[in-house]
Amino acid sequence: MDKIITKDILVANTIPTAQYTYMYSNNVDGGIEGAVETLESKLKYPIFVKPVVGGSSVGVTKATNRATLKQGLELASAFNSRVII
Repeated sequence: MDKIITKDILVANTIPTAQYTYMYSNNVDGGIEGAVETLESKLKYPIFVKPVVGGSSVGVTKATNRATLKQGLELASAFNSRVII
C-alpha cells in the first residue's frame, strides 16, 4: 500500500487525517539537518516517520525530538526511496 496515495485519497474525499508530508530518501541522505529543520517548521512532535510502502510497522519511528527524528528518517530511508512523515 502506498501511504502517500492513501493520504491523498482521504484528503480529496474530506476524510479527516493527520497532517503529513513526504520526502525522497536521497533528500535525507543529502542533508538530514535541512530535512529536520523543514519538518520541524511544518509539524509538531510527536512525529511519526514511515517508509511509504512495506506494511504498517516496518521501519516506523515515533520521533519525540530532533535526535529521534533523524534516526527515524535514516531508518525509513533504508526501506524505501520515499518517506512519509
